[in-house]
Amino acid sequence: MNQNVIKNARIIELSKEELQFTKLKFKYFTKEHYAVAVLCKKDGWEIKLVLEALPEQIEKQFEGGLFQDFVDEPCIFAAELEDKQVGWIELGFEE
Repeated sequence: MNQNVIKNARIIELSKEELQFTKLKFKYFTKEHYAVAVLCKKDGWEIKLVLEALPEQIEKQFEGGLFQDFVDEPCIFAAELEDKQVGWIELGFEE
């Protein structure tokens, strides 16, 4: 990437009112998933998530947004290049 473009990059914090969109589209590929394992033990039950390989790679897609109800005290930051927002990140505490 051109060094001048990187020098002109800015990170800014956004309020909910400043967001230029309401939804984000997520897409990724994976060869693994988490399966629920239920084990009977002498003194009760144990339930846990176990990472397992899939028979073949799959593509996952979904839509989501920022400032979701399950994130406490969310902060949204945008990366700007040449006055255009090119990336976003949400930081916060998940319940």
